[in-house]
Amino acid sequence: MSSIVLLARRLVGNATVLLLLVATVGCHNLFGVANPDEVLSSSFDTPEGALTRAAGANSAFAGAVQAAAVASGLLTDELTGTGFISGTTQIDQRALPAYQVLTPGYPYDGFSTTRIAALRAISTLHQYNPSQTALISQMFSVLGYTEEAFAENMCPGIPLAVLDANDNPTYGPIESRAGLLQTAAAHFDSALVYAHGDTTAVPLAEVGLARTLLAGGNWAAASQAAHAVSETFVYAIPATTNSPNGISTAFANQWIAVANNEGNVGLPFISANDSRVQVVASGTDANGNTIYVTVPGTSITSPLTLANGIEARLIVAEAALPVNGGTGSSWLDTLNSLRATIGDTALQDPGVDSARVNLLFRERAFWLFVTNHRQGDLRRLIQLYGRTVNSLFPNGLYQGGPNSYGTTTTFTPFLEQTNPNFKGCTSFSP
Repeated sequence: MSSIVLLARRLVGNATVLLLLVATVGCHNLFGVANPDEVLSSSFDTPEGALTRAAGANSAFAGAVQAAAVASGLLTDELTGTGFISGTTQIDQRALPAYQVLTPGYPYDGFSTTRIAALRAISTLHQYNPSQTALISQMFSVLGYTEEAFAENMCPGIPLAVLDANDNPTYGPIESRAGLLQTAAAHFDSALVYAHGDTTAVPLAEVGLARTLLAGGNWAAASQAAHAVSETFVYAIPATTNSPNGISTAFANQWIAVANNEGNVGLPFISANDSRVQVVASGTDANGNTIYVTVPGTSITSPLTLANGIEARLIVAEAALPVNGGTGSSWLDTLNSLRATIGDTALQDPGVDSARVNLLFRERAFWLFVTNHRQGDLRRLIQLYGRTVNSLFPNGLYQGGPNSYGTTTTFTPFLEQTNPNFKGCTSFSP
């Protein structure tokens, strides 16, 4: 049995309080995991085995993040289905069957596998390879990014299993969106404790923590977490010919295409000719329309950015909006500073809060294109800024008809029907 430091972040009024907890790995069920049928192998209980566990967690995480970026991009206005695979068309049409598996679909099982692997890696590293503090920190960040993705992309009422005394997963409690964000924040706090100043582990956790706090509308704390991240920081998920980028693979197989003004409300990701979303023609879809793919998407070895300094600056800018309590023009100055790095012209202050919010989220959409941010952004616009679903999610006739868009805005945990604790999503609203 070994103890791991866990920092729980609590919001009390307008003050954020850190509570120091000590979790005893293998003794108490303090963490959520899934895939209860997976069995622990004692062959990993060595220093080398601990490293293998961490590598496995990273591998599972890479696949899940890439699949989530495609699925969330289809559900929003970033991507469109080409008609060659029914799953992509159903997601794109916002007509998802509840609790059913689509191919391809949202990687709930992939993220669940990631959580198990990361938690076991933390336990094994701490016991057999405790000097690997930066790697322990990274595993805590993997947990945080996974739980934050659940909160951003899925309906509330997510079942998270717990580890038993032998590190085997078993059924656990149901988590609300707020609960998932709180758990994610605690894991990022723990990542910072174990980072010990590591130049990669620290900003990776800081961006994740800032993203999580932003999702909950904790503007000041989100800005504080993101403030120290260097604008040049990049944490990318690598890809090789043997382990290709899943997004590029989907483009190459013509399962997906870049969307343009989708469903009456989508952004002009093609016609804007924005340097941040460069596209090229790549064949035709089932209806004979030109398929456009992103330039990075033409290579299956292109890395996928998980977190970077640009996102950190965008978080600082959003927190500085006047509607969020900011003063002056720092929000706009931050956006224009980013644009200057790629030679784009400076933006002008539209002078109205609603238009300022629109401008900031448009900048986020182009900077963070198909990186698993857009669905969370649209839901945040609804939850925290009072926007309506049909002003953000594609709607009306789907690709000219005769079918119309559905009403889905979140994904469901489709493998949980046999879980006795799972009673279905507590809400299907954004």
